[in-house]
Order: sequence, then C-alpha cells, then structure tokens
Amino acid sequence: MSLPQLEIFAKDVDEAREEIFRVLPMMDRSVRIIYFDGWGGFGVSAVLRSIAKVLPSVRTAPELCFDRIIHIDCSEWKSERTMQRLIAEELKLDHSVISILDKQDEEDDFSGVDESSRSVIERVGLMIHQTLRGSKFMMIFLNGSDVEFDVGAFG
Repeated sequence: MSLPQLEIFAKDVDEAREEIFRVLPMMDRSVRIIYFDGWGGFGVSAVLRSIAKVLPSVRTAPELCFDRIIHIDCSEWKSERTMQRLIAEELKLDHSVISILDKQDEEDDFSGVDESSRSVIERVGLMIHQTLRGSKFMMIFLNGSDVEFDVGAFG
C-alpha cells in the first residue's frame, strides 16, 4: 500500500517547517507519516531540528498539540538497537532499561556480533510502548540509512 504524496515547496527552513505545520492537521489521523527530503537532501536536519524546537510552543491547532515530542537523530546510522537506545534515552526511561541495552551490547561485543546487525530488544520495546501508550506524541526521526523503518517495532 503506497501512502499519499504531497510535495511541499519552500525556500528556507522556516518556510518548510511552517508548511509542514500547515499540512499536518489535514492528514489522516491513523497514518501521519511525513517524509521530508529537503532540497535534494540538503537542509533536512535543520528543518527537523526546527520542528522539534518550535513545535512545543505551537498551540494554533489541536492536531499540533502533543504530550511528547521525540526527536531522534540517526543521521549516522549504526543499528536498530542504537535507535531504540536513543528513543529510551529521549524518553528518560529508568536506568534499568538502559542497563538491559548495555548488557545485550556487551554480550554481542563478546560474541562478535557486528554493531550494524544488532536488532531491537523486545523487552525494551515493551517498556517504550508502555511509556507512550495513551499519550499523543510526535516522533521526529532523521534517518541516516537507505532503509524505511516501521517505528512501531522499536516500541
């Protein structure tokens, strides 16, 4: 199933951010995924950072009010587990959650598992899910890989 596409035309970071804010309330509530390519790949990080910075103070539309805004920068892609760790850290989850990630990373280091092939840890995903369940949140994810992800798999 392909998602509907909409092109956004903007001349700078602020204009791109405001255009995204303008179209977000019009999107289907069940699937709000925006892929922003910037200007031939340039400017993506600046626009996403700007959205994360400005969004908490935007109160014009209920669709733009979130309980949590999670900004994850994986521009230097390492692994799914690294992304899961960044989400857990951004949510300020209990130290025990980070310990689970640390322990598994140590075991994988000892076993010679390549960092890029380390997948998510289900138990950590459940804790992330429990933290976010029932809240309205936006995840701003700067993907540094060539792969599209189902962020639901991370928690």
